Amino acid sequence: MQHKRIGFLPSAVKTILLRPMPITQARRRKLAAIMFADIAGYTAIMQRDESEAKKVRDSFRALLHDVVRQHAGEIVQFYGDGALIIFDSAKEAVLAAIDIQSTAVREPGIPLRIGIHLGDVVVDESGVFGDGVNVAARIESMALAGAVLLSERVQLEIANHPGIATVRLGEYNLKNIERPVNVFAVQDDRLTVPAPGQIHADSKAAARKNIAVMPFTALGGGEESTYFADGLSQEIINGLKVPIYLRCVSGSVKNLLCHLTRIPKTSG
Repeated sequence: MQHKRIGFLPSAVKTILLRPMPITQARRRKLAAIMFADIAGYTAIMQRDESEAKKVRDSFRALLHDVVRQHAGEIVQFYGDGALIIFDSAKEAVLAAIDIQSTAVREPGIPLRIGIHLGDVVVDESGVFGDGVNVAARIESMALAGAVLLSERVQLEIANHPGIATVRLGEYNLKNIERPVNVFAVQDDRLTVPAPGQIHADSKAAARKNIAVMPFTALGGGEESTYFADGLSQEIINGLKVPIYLRCVSGSVKNLLCHLTRIPKTSG
């Protein structure tokens, strides 16, 4: 079985994502909130002072043990400067992330990045597997130090929670993820809230662009000319060979005046 290449992630994370699923009687499938957390700039800290890097890493792990336990989570694995954690509740995962970050910014000042996704996973004695793990890792890799980023699935679960505020950063094409993912940041005075343009470059995640193909008008009139005009618009769309996300397209606005200034708003 061949695996797709996964780039721009720490090698330890790649190992987690690419390891084969062992056959075991203890395997179980569940819906989980999947959190990845790591120390931003850890390599630079290590190069500058190895003893300081070890101290930061140990403090990070101790912090996770304390907070994750308080929010009924499970630390699945530590890898180098990061950790994979799962929760039964998306709300508890986000509250835990806020607590982790708000504590980390104080002494000893640990610069952390956190990403959370909600998805089906397979759990057994050797770890956690599933596409959701990959999505969570990709989202975490986009974060700035001090930020908590969420997928839309997590956002929907916590949308009505009065103690959690979020802001949408945009829709991104994550490497090796089939569908674009809406990414949100948790808003809190103690957290970093990145602007869309501040997304970490290592994510290689470009915000999806929309393009509007306006209908052609058959000036000569007649059914044949109108059919030709509609067909020309469709041929242009087909020739672009990219998804077209529009609310105002040629087939639906034949008899509708669609003002040009409204297109960016209606097409997203």
